[in-house]
Amino acid sequence: MSDLPKQELDELFREGADMQTFDYNEAAWSKMEDKLDADDRNRKIGIWLLMFIGIALAVMAGFWYVSTEDNDLAQQDIIAQKENSNSSIENQNVQTEVIHINETEVVNSVTEDIGSEINNETENSIAVNLSNEKATQKQLVNSAIADNVTNGNNTDRGSHIFNPSINDTDREASENTIASSTSVDLINQIQSEAKRNALLQIEKLQQHNIARLTAYNGFLKNAQLLVDVSPANYDDNEASIASKLSYTIFAASEWSSIGMFGPRKMGYKFGANIGFQISDKLELSTGLSLSQKKFNGEGSHFTEASGWKDDIIPMTMEGKCNIIEIPLDVVYHFSGVGNTGFVASAGLRSYMLHSEWYGFEYDPMDMNPDLLEEKNMDNQNKNWLGSIELSMGYSKKISTNLSVQVAPYLQIPVTGFGDGKVNLYSCGVKFAARFDGK
Repeated sequence: MSDLPKQELDELFREGADMQTFDYNEAAWSKMEDKLDADDRNRKIGIWLLMFIGIALAVMAGFWYVSTEDNDLAQQDIIAQKENSNSSIENQNVQTEVIHINETEVVNSVTEDIGSEINNETENSIAVNLSNEKATQKQLVNSAIADNVTNGNNTDRGSHIFNPSINDTDREASENTIASSTSVDLINQIQSEAKRNALLQIEKLQQHNIARLTAYNGFLKNAQLLVDVSPANYDDNEASIASKLSYTIFAASEWSSIGMFGPRKMGYKFGANIGFQISDKLELSTGLSLSQKKFNGEGSHFTEASGWKDDIIPMTMEGKCNIIEIPLDVVYHFSGVGNTGFVASAGLRSYMLHSEWYGFEYDPMDMNPDLLEEKNMDNQNKNWLGSIELSMGYSKKISTNLSVQVAPYLQIPVTGFGDGKVNLYSCGVKFAARFDGK
């Protein structure tokens, strides 16, 4: 054990350490840097895994809580939907019966009108003909009687009629007998001719009315054709298309980073989508949204198109971009319990950058005043189909047509983003309200 005081002993060790030299090994330092970077990367991966696991657990817990609490309400909604469906079917049947009744009433009404018109015309024609024939018969009979009585063609009859010894009553009876015997053949002939004329007139009227009935039948067929192609049927087709459409409005908190595990900065996004259902569970969706992406990272991640001044690359950079985003998604709806379920989507994103701002910081030793420190531009860049978005979320029906959704999502770059062509990743949580047309 040394007898030196503690202060002298510390000084001795310090001088010995200062005299000792170590050889610099660049490979060893590189290995150490790689190990530190790997540890940092693994730590970030663990953080993101824990984040997604926490979100998944929160979604599952919410799904379990809501599904167990609202199970009775779900059953009531199903019963109400069945009753509404049955009521709708009954209303459709009633409407169909009313249409058939109306068509039958129209046909019967038209037929009755035509029949009534035919009968009236036939009765009027026959009455006129009979009246004319009666007048003709009366005129001919009177003429025949006058000829027989006046001319005295039959001597016995004339002497009998004008015999003074016969009273007026006998003479009148005799005149009637002569008139009856003389005109009976003529009356029979006239009646036969009148019947023949009446039958011919009735036949003509029947042919005329048959033609009119044929015309009315053609009219009714054309009217039925107009009913078949009426706007009401087009409205049914339009209603069937509208029932396949859905409308969604949403808002989201979004975090962006250069690289998958780079530092993240928070932005936002909101917009509206329209979907078209191509099957019971599958639909296509597109729309429009406005978003703001913020990010930062090493200056070497930013590609300056004109090159850096004096080849001096900034140490760090940051960016803020306001974007118009156009989605194109395929959406799949998973069945759940009662009025709950899950929604998965995958699609492409196109970006139109409305405004871009970038700031750069350099090493303090680089004192060149001409170095690029800030960059602004408007409506200069577009990234068509610039990223892929994957999403998985939870959905709950509020009413027959309205539902709410919560969906985490991840955007993976396909092309470089913005003016610097940075490798920009984004993730976020979307809150949406959806209205179904059916």
